[in-house]
Amino acid sequence: LLLSLIATLVGAIAPIVGVFFALFCNWWVLSQEWHKYSHMKSNEIPTAVKFLQDTGLILSRKEHGLHHTSPFESNYCILTGMCNKLLDDSGFWRMLEKVVFGLTGNRPNTWKAQPSLSDGIDGF
Repeated sequence: LLLSLIATLVGAIAPIVGVFFALFCNWWVLSQEWHKYSHMKSNEIPTAVKFLQDTGLILSRKEHGLHHTSPFESNYCILTGMCNKLLDDSGFWRMLEKVVFGLTGNRPNTWKAQPSLSDGIDGF
């Protein structure tokens, strides 16, 4: 309700921004719902959702399970998992960890598990 109210108010000021905000919020909520299904037991997942998971249109339990496997350093995408290989292989997550560390000083859990992943942060 609050998100709808904000989208309406923003839309009154700048309609295109309101449309963007409304779509963004709806996709955000939907992605969280799909992510929730990737954590549920197979027999608890609705048939339609299971079909979407099995066809790869949304994140499957198997795909997301890779994220919850040691050393916990890959497969962060929670919507479909389609971008996982590209983002993992490109070093995107390692770069993002360094940015977050530079801004907050918080060390990612992956660095604690594998100190070699934090190599090169001294010159950040």
